[in-house]
Amino acid sequence: MDLEPPVDQVSNGTIGFDLTCTLCGYNLRTLASDSDCPECGQKVSVSIRGDYLKHSDPLWLARLQIGVGLASLALFLICADYVLSFLCYALSIYTPARALAYTGYSISALYDIALWLATTPESATQRIERGFEVRKLIRVAIVGDILLQLMVAGIFGIRMMGLPYIGSIVTGALIAFTFFRYLRTIALRVPAQRIYRDLSLVMYGLSFSILLRYLSPLLVSLSPTTTPRRASDKPDLAMTLPLCAYILFAIYGIVLLRRLSRTLAPISLESRDNWHKRPENAV
Repeated sequence: MDLEPPVDQVSNGTIGFDLTCTLCGYNLRTLASDSDCPECGQKVSVSIRGDYLKHSDPLWLARLQIGVGLASLALFLICADYVLSFLCYALSIYTPARALAYTGYSISALYDIALWLATTPESATQRIERGFEVRKLIRVAIVGDILLQLMVAGIFGIRMMGLPYIGSIVTGALIAFTFFRYLRTIALRVPAQRIYRDLSLVMYGLSFSILLRYLSPLLVSLSPTTTPRRASDKPDLAMTLPLCAYILFAIYGIVLLRRLSRTLAPISLESRDNWHKRPENAV
């Protein structure tokens, strides 16, 4: 994917070649380089220099890098919490399992904060958003997930399960899917094609394993041929296999998040230089 057009063909402040707007696809040929796209209003200079992260606002890029780093830490803690809870359940050690359940809420809060930072909107003069983008969907899903988990935990005075519980599972899978999809667009702007391809695997694998981890035991328990589970029962395949799949995809996701965070570090430094060197009337 070619993100950077031939800037040397811009003569006398006028674009002398076919250049599509990076936002709406409008042909910017014959327009002044310091004008706006007549279709969407994005600065023509944004399309001229390309959509690379090295031209982005360094403050926004720093928040993105911090968010990605925190997300990798939070995902690691989520995996550790799941594994310890599973072991406590398998060994019939119930007191630590209850404590780990409450710890999970703190880890979920860290995960939400990380994703909120990573999805900070860019300056309107830098990148105009069009319609309901994935970044906005992530934030809406985070708010919805928090409300649903509060309902399940009984914070509002009434402990509600059923639909709120299933809703929190679906929003959790949606957050995982949309967040890694959002990171794919970030990887394209590095550009990092290998990270982009690998994020696709995690995007699908992690979201589907979340659904299977919670819904498969529920569906098995609703089957008329299934014997009701007792507290002393050990974990079965309906619990074990989805958890193992989730851990594997999550570990690979952590590796990719750490790789992306390290990749963003030098780009962040380069963006500071580009930001300070830009002309006063540039965006």
